[in-house]
Amino acid sequence: MIDCSKAGQMMEQREFEKLGWWARRKLKLHMGVCKACKKYENDNHVLAKILKMASSKHCDTALSPEEKSEIKSKLADQ
Repeated sequence: MIDCSKAGQMMEQREFEKLGWWARRKLKLHMGVCKACKKYENDNHVLAKILKMASSKHCDTALSPEEKSEIKSKLADQ
């Protein structure tokens, strides 16, 4: 079984490329027993969605105070 550090690396790698069959199985096994990594995965997913939303709205500009507070509240809700 893999440790949490390796699981985190694999989750991040999965964002950019498809993992092989064996790597997916090892990650799935770890995620089935590790609640901390499951939470990390959920938090990462939320953060990625927020970043995609922010980058699509504002390619060249900074976030407004309202948008910053919206992001902070969404992060706090998770």
